[in-house]
Formats: sequence, structure tokens, C-alpha cells
Amino acid sequence: MINAHERDLKVYVQGIREAVDAVASGRLDPSPLYTHRFPLERLGEALDATRDRPDGFLKALVIPK
Repeated sequence: MINAHERDLKVYVQGIREAVDAVASGRLDPSPLYTHRFPLERLGEALDATRDRPDGFLKALVIPK
């Protein structure tokens, strides 16, 4: 994982790759971070939540039906 404010693009991309690999391999479980879940049909509402930050909001998970 890297700081969200990383300015070096190579470091940023490498951090994303490592995080995706950690989730895909089961070494990292991001589910405790998901405070809100939205079906894909409510994507607009999910994006609003990232902007408006309702009470208790940390991360949203958008899933297909």
C-alpha cells in the first residue's frame, strides 16, 4: 500500500499492483473498509457518497446485481 498522495507515478502504479495482488491472493481482505455497498444501478448515489461523506462513510463497494 502507498500513500494516496504519492507523486511519483511509478511508485503509485507499483503500489496499486501490489495491493491488487494482495487482495487477489487473499493476503489482504478489504471488506472491513466497506461501510456502504451499492448495486451498479445506484452508481450515481455511490459517487455522491464519496463526495458528500455521509455519517460513518469510509469506502463504498459497487457490485453488479
